Amino acid sequence: MPAPKARILAVVGLAAMLTAAALGAERFGAVRSGAALQTSAEVLVLQWCSQCQRRMYPVAPAVIEQWAGKTREELSALLARDYPQAAILSFAPDQAVVQFPPALCAQCSPLRWPERGYIGLTADNNIAVYDADGVMIAVYGVAPGSFLHRLAEGIPFSSPEECENLLIDITS
Repeated sequence: MPAPKARILAVVGLAAMLTAAALGAERFGAVRSGAALQTSAEVLVLQWCSQCQRRMYPVAPAVIEQWAGKTREELSALLARDYPQAAILSFAPDQAVVQFPPALCAQCSPLRWPERGYIGLTADNNIAVYDADGVMIAVYGVAPGSFLHRLAEGIPFSSPEECENLLIDITS
């Protein structure tokens, strides 16, 4: 079996084991309903490149820190709003596992940013890049106050290069 297929099978196997463990723990009452994620909780965000299987980090650490204090239901609602493609695999006060679907990493992607789209804000005033359909591509960082009004309206771009230049202007 070629190495990439073996890695994919290993990733799928790990996700299945984590899901089974989460479902088993909740089924038998190990996680109290309404329990919130502690500030010191370990939050694992899982995503791999669909081409090279490199681990990716689709959410900035500052965003993950904002998940502390959220219950599973609150985190699920937050993910549905900001990252609709993400799924909670397991949740306990001291650990949560969130999985994103595979995507192309920056090294494998011919274009880092979409052809068209806009730069806007997340609910927590982080800079985010959206494609033309309004699907969030990436969270880029905390938005500077001087750009909040323009970002709230959305700053359109029509090429990956224009997107990159706008991000440099906004963050410098």
